[in-house]
Amino acid sequence: MKLLVEKWNYSHNDSFNVKIGPLEVGHNMMRMHKKFELTLITDCWGKRYIGDHVDDFEEVDLVLIGTDLPHLWQAQGYLPNKDVGEHIIIHFDKDFLGNDFLKKNELAAVNNLLTQAQQGVRFYGKGLQKVIPLMEKIVEEKGLEKLITLFQIFNELVNFPEIELLSSKKYSIELDDKSKNKIYQVHDFILQNYKEKIYVKDAADICNMTVSSFCRFFKQKTGKTFFDFVKETRIGMAKNLLIQTEEYVSSICFDCGFNNLATFNKQFREITGLIPTEYRKKHTLNEK
Repeated sequence: MKLLVEKWNYSHNDSFNVKIGPLEVGHNMMRMHKKFELTLITDCWGKRYIGDHVDDFEEVDLVLIGTDLPHLWQAQGYLPNKDVGEHIIIHFDKDFLGNDFLKKNELAAVNNLLTQAQQGVRFYGKGLQKVIPLMEKIVEEKGLEKLITLFQIFNELVNFPEIELLSSKKYSIELDDKSKNKIYQVHDFILQNYKEKIYVKDAADICNMTVSSFCRFFKQKTGKTFFDFVKETRIGMAKNLLIQTEEYVSSICFDCGFNNLATFNKQFREITGLIPTEYRKKHTLNEK
């Protein structure tokens, strides 16, 4: 699985963007970008990846995602009489109606929701019956009606009775653009080389820094050491393989860059609270 850093902008004449499209089986590219994203998935089932969160989704899934939070819905099958899944996505900036708009007292609840979105917020239960028609409606609307419907959606979300925060707080990184670019490059380097031995000097060279300067920079900007970041990336890849394949745990261990099974089991438990075999059993118990 690879990570695509999207650097796109919709028309400056639009305050936000709405799109609808198919969600086909086999899609496996994680994405991240500088926009907030509200995604509604329907008519399919599969795996949801948000930051360091992974879980099943079934039939309908509604999630609000913060900026720079990697995400993927991986469809693995469709509902009866359906040939493809569908997603409706709303992208917007936090300041899409002005820098001070969300500072108003009336928008305090929305501002709080966007803070929670940095972990990913899943909305589930009976409240979906109110939001889904609004998501379907906004696709067809234009002008002021479209903006009004967006605020109706926000109103439902801030009062939603059942929500779940998905990714851990440590996964959310807020950086200036220059630092983000360096972290993105390092992250991509790790994703391309996690199966092999990774040297901190190679990462430092990418950022045109000395090793000591890079280590300080990386810890300051991400809240974790470079080697902890590499370890978490490798464990993340191992989690995906445990769920998506029937490979032996020992094979996955070496495929993800670990030198021995004991170290792999220990570090896997440190991050997930489970050993690999327990993790696989938990996440495939209800596999369709």
